[in-house]
Amino acid sequence: MSLPVGAISPTAGVNAILSAADGAAPDGPSRIPAVDFGNLLSSVEASLIDADQAAQDLATGEITDIHDFTTAASKARLSVELTAAVRNQALEAFQEIMRMQI
Repeated sequence: MSLPVGAISPTAGVNAILSAADGAAPDGPSRIPAVDFGNLLSSVEASLIDADQAAQDLATGEITDIHDFTTAASKARLSVELTAAVRNQALEAFQEIMRMQI
């Protein structure tokens, strides 16, 4: 049994993106959520610690399923890559601001 196409509705976030792309104002106030970079860096550090622990457990034979190690290592790698990308974007934005003439 299949659902009719009309039963699938886009989420509010998708509607806001689509209305912004069309040039229309979003339904509610447009606010960027505050980000606590300290907590983000702590979670990156925690994922690195988890990956190190998984590597040690794999080496000592405590982990029998390599999937656990692969998941922890991939999560740590992606966390570091994302953190580096955010840092690079912030640095580029800062450099652009510094090049502005007053």
